Amino acid sequence: MDMNAEINFQKVTSKYAKTTHNWKMYKSNLVGMGDVKEIQTEPDTYWNLLKDEIIARLGNNKNYYVKIFGSKYNDDVTGEVRINNIKSENLSNMVADFVRTWPNKVFASQKQFLFFSQEEDTIIPDPYCGGNGYQLLMDKVKQAIDIYMELMDKEDFDYDEIYPAIKNAIGDPTLAYECFYFLPEICTENAFEDKFVAPEFVSFYYPKEDSELVYKSQLSNYYRIGYALFDLFEQGAFGERTNDIYRTLIGNSSVARGLSAAMEGGSDPHDCKVCTSYCYIDEYIFR
Repeated sequence: MDMNAEINFQKVTSKYAKTTHNWKMYKSNLVGMGDVKEIQTEPDTYWNLLKDEIIARLGNNKNYYVKIFGSKYNDDVTGEVRINNIKSENLSNMVADFVRTWPNKVFASQKQFLFFSQEEDTIIPDPYCGGNGYQLLMDKVKQAIDIYMELMDKEDFDYDEIYPAIKNAIGDPTLAYECFYFLPEICTENAFEDKFVAPEFVSFYYPKEDSELVYKSQLSNYYRIGYALFDLFEQGAFGERTNDIYRTLIGNSSVARGLSAAMEGGSDPHDCKVCTSYCYIDEYIFR
């Protein structure tokens, strides 16, 4: 494969949290089925269509892979783009719009993969990537949730005490903030995945500065802490409290509260415009 041999790549530069990241981008062959001769596409068609949006979603991970798929049967159109197996609704719609331009009386589908490998000299070290990093991440997520629930169980608990307590226990302000802030939203995205489209980005607010939109795919551990939590659930790490933890986290999600209010008012969650999450930053490090 070209990626293993490090040949036939294109150099790409991205920006993430005011930091430059350099990449080697490899394209797979464009694979088609059906009446593909009727479609005006080239090997670079999808890359040229999506490249600016894809580059905007690259963060600090060592590797990213992008799956692009489009199909049409009469007026039935499908477009799907996944970045590290997470569907991007916006990019999927762009592909679907392109597929609609195909001739009406056609059955065809196309698929292509893009692979991005970050240059070593622009990678920001992340203690939870590589080696036993994921196990370390799971251990700290477990510790964070134990503290979270311990404080929530207190009759006179103060919600504002939770983040400082997690930070002091796990010794990582950034991960503590991600566990405290993102895990409720991640559980909500999982619970309501068939009812609404979750936003692809988070808005970070800096006191006395402008806010900054960051795609979730750019944050090294946004989805990984979710995987860690659900792996812990599956392993029975929390015993009989698993369902209680899941419900508690969802109950503390601002998105869940907004969706519940909309549904109680008779609105369809699919029609709801979910607000971007806002985070107030003090010791946060963009990894």
